Amino acid sequence: MSDNENRLANLGPLHDLMIEACPEKSVRGNPQMKSIANLAAAIEYTPQALYKAISRNRVSPALASKIVEIAESDEVTLDKFHPYVYV
Repeated sequence: MSDNENRLANLGPLHDLMIEACPEKSVRGNPQMKSIANLAAAIEYTPQALYKAISRNRVSPALASKIVEIAESDEVTLDKFHPYVYV
């Protein structure tokens, strides 16, 4: 089952990129689902702040860096965040 099949709503490519970056950490031997809430916890942000960035289709350079830093996939790079970064 793909990540898209588990979603309540498709919030666009920035949402997809954030979900891709979300680390899969196991809790008591069970892997967690990738989610904005889990990504927020990993980077010490609130889910609301990430959803606000998604709704605006913009992230700060610092937020993009934090997300890339914790991403377990080499596919998630700062270059992929470039279209969404504001300065």
